[in-house]
Amino acid sequence: MSESEKRTEEVAVYWTNAQPVVSSFISSVVPRFQDADDILQQVAVAIVKNYDKYDKRRPFVAWAIGIARNEILMYRRKNAKGRVILDTEVIQKVSEAYEKESAGFDDMRKALDYCINQLRDRWKQVLKMRYLRELEISRVAQKLGMTHSSVYTTLHRIRVALRDCIERRLSSEEIR
Repeated sequence: MSESEKRTEEVAVYWTNAQPVVSSFISSVVPRFQDADDILQQVAVAIVKNYDKYDKRRPFVAWAIGIARNEILMYRRKNAKGRVILDTEVIQKVSEAYEKESAGFDDMRKALDYCINQLRDRWKQVLKMRYLRELEISRVAQKLGMTHSSVYTTLHRIRVALRDCIERRLSSEEIR
């Protein structure tokens, strides 16, 4: 295996492990899913380009979150146009918290994935429409033949069910 192939494999392994935490961090400070996804892709590109600068004595996740923080700040400068956006100091504090707590996020993500897969099909459909496709409540209601109130109630029940499932899952030994 050439040095280039070893480097590529090493970056891929590190990024695969860090990506869920970095994605979660970005999503916590960037309101729109599409923007958060674009930033995540920019972070991945920056990691590949700058991997030679990575100090292996430091945790990779912390380094990747630092890159994500920089990408978020660039996003903010480009898109601030009168919108309320988190203060730079707040973003710094959130990134520090993510760096500190990153080990537990992977377990939480696995538990969330498991719990989402356990939901009824109708609930999964509501989740996808509201959070992945970012449809307004009125549009979800219209598409599914529901009232606004029933969509809100369903979303509340889904969040409660997911919270309870995640708590049970994390307290068990199953995901370790």
